[in-house]
Amino acid sequence: MSESLGRLIRDHRRHHGLTQEAFAALLGEGVRQSEVSRLERGFVSQPHPSRLQCIARILDIPVGKLLMLTSWANPELAAPVSTRATSQRESPGSARRSSSNDAAPDARATMEDT
Repeated sequence: MSESLGRLIRDHRRHHGLTQEAFAALLGEGVRQSEVSRLERGFVSQPHPSRLQCIARILDIPVGKLLMLTSWANPELAAPVSTRATSQRESPGSARRSSSNDAAPDARATMEDT
């Protein structure tokens, strides 16, 4: 099984003898135990890079390792592109086959590229 961000953080937190509450306190004011729990259970898959740097420092984990387990450094983990946008880009002539009531192909391409 591949390593997950949450599992890595949980294992290192436990190795350092920290409870979720103590770890949350070290992460900074306003960070709650429930946020640590959500992170460890995989409900937060892309923490802010500054938060990852803090986690790396506290748990003595290379920040690059944390980044590689998120979509910040691994685009394959990012949300998939919608199938409609993909199919339009893959078939260049599809705009020409649409009815005359549809938006102009140039306008559609501009909206997709933004």
